[in-house]
Amino acid sequence: MSQKKTILIIEDDLITQKLIKEAFGLNYNLLQTDSLKQARKMLDSPIDLVLLDLVLTDGIGFEILPTLFEKKLPVIILSSQFDLTSKIASYKMGAIDFVPKPFSQIELFEKLNGFFNFINLIRSEAQSQIHEITIGNLSLDISSFKASIKDQTLDLSGLEFKLLHFLVKNQARVHKREALLDQVWGTDTYISDRSVDSAVSSLRKKLADWDHGIQSVYGVGYKVEKSIKNLKLVTEVKKTHQLDPETYKEIADIFLNEYPSKVTDLEKKCVEKKYTEASRLVHSLRGMVAPFNANLSLKFMGFEKNLSNQIFEYSSYIEFLSDIEEFVSGLQRDKVVVKAA
Repeated sequence: MSQKKTILIIEDDLITQKLIKEAFGLNYNLLQTDSLKQARKMLDSPIDLVLLDLVLTDGIGFEILPTLFEKKLPVIILSSQFDLTSKIASYKMGAIDFVPKPFSQIELFEKLNGFFNFINLIRSEAQSQIHEITIGNLSLDISSFKASIKDQTLDLSGLEFKLLHFLVKNQARVHKREALLDQVWGTDTYISDRSVDSAVSSLRKKLADWDHGIQSVYGVGYKVEKSIKNLKLVTEVKKTHQLDPETYKEIADIFLNEYPSKVTDLEKKCVEKKYTEASRLVHSLRGMVAPFNANLSLKFMGFEKNLSNQIFEYSSYIEFLSDIEEFVSGLQRDKVVVKAA
């Protein structure tokens, strides 16, 4: 059971005191006084909120507002003086709300409940806030926006860090591009899904030494998961396709040198709606991918077939580019392993 909040009531009107006691007595601990002098003595007690009248027997409520503000106590003004000048002065001196008299008991009760619910939520989030996340050999320092792998700091932009943080923090889920745009770029930013793919591609290059990876989920989006060890991947490729390390490296070099211009040409042909020529480019890339990844080659076949039939789907095009980028990142890592073998 949660502990009752304590409210200090600085009010000299007996009727108002009675109304507050009737409304809050069962749900809150109430401390009451009708003078500023006594109120100052009571400030050493644990207090969660202050209800303050502006006109008191020994002065005006404004006199104690700076002290309450200094002690970080939230203050709600209760006053029959509800002119604009009094309201503005109250807010400037630290009051969080101004309730004119006469007031509704129910409204004031719900106002306080709403305030404390909000404070509890903020405190709960603050207590659960993780300042550092570690996943595999990657560490994220949330407070300083720094990422490192094996104690080597990565050169990430603010946007890249935010994207990486979101994916790592929610690694159990697959995230659609639209959701990533909303969560990382913001709902009021009008950019295409391609921006997500570009950011992911840039991140992958900078995370080459990470023992996890940002994986594409076909037709959906991205997720973080543990990477297959490069050496194991190379071994499987050699075993399946009978490629010795030197041959593997040679055809990998050919692909890595040629694919950028082919992808650029593909985009140009798609923009110009020259789908037959675009289909030939995808066919060429598919043939270059086949020795390394038969499943990926089959995925490219569907895109190639649509293009040859003069059918262009933007989502398929984005997925194709994403798959290429992911494949290239893996190939670049695998070359290092093969070279060292």
